[in-house]
Amino acid sequence: MFLHQFMWAVILFVLFLIGYFLLRVFYPLWRFLEQATTAIELYDIMMTFIRKEFDTQNEQIQVKHRRYLLAFSNTSEACLAYSDLINQALKAYSRIGFSYDDPEIDTKKRELEKILAELQKRKEQLENNTRKDELKT
Repeated sequence: MFLHQFMWAVILFVLFLIGYFLLRVFYPLWRFLEQATTAIELYDIMMTFIRKEFDTQNEQIQVKHRRYLLAFSNTSEACLAYSDLINQALKAYSRIGFSYDDPEIDTKKRELEKILAELQKRKEQLENNTRKDELKT
């Protein structure tokens, strides 16, 4: 009887370890890869909106890719929506929690950081243009 209970305890412990490993390792890794891939695939589309200044007062532009929907009505909102998506992916990368030695993951992380730096430059340009316009009026 004791051996039977011990085997069930071992089986439950192994199942617990498998579940814990899946939640702590594979889920954050999957989230990062999904969000990073989506952000990188949206790069060309979003940068066409971000590079040119636009303002649609009454309408919202919606960009849907996979399960993500980005809605914005001007250039600064487009920058903000896209940078939020990238920040979510980088946050998921920080949750991986261990040094995962995969060149694909490192490449995606570097691409996201490069895109985020480009977005920061564009935000600064937009803020400078806004200040110049306010000073002119």
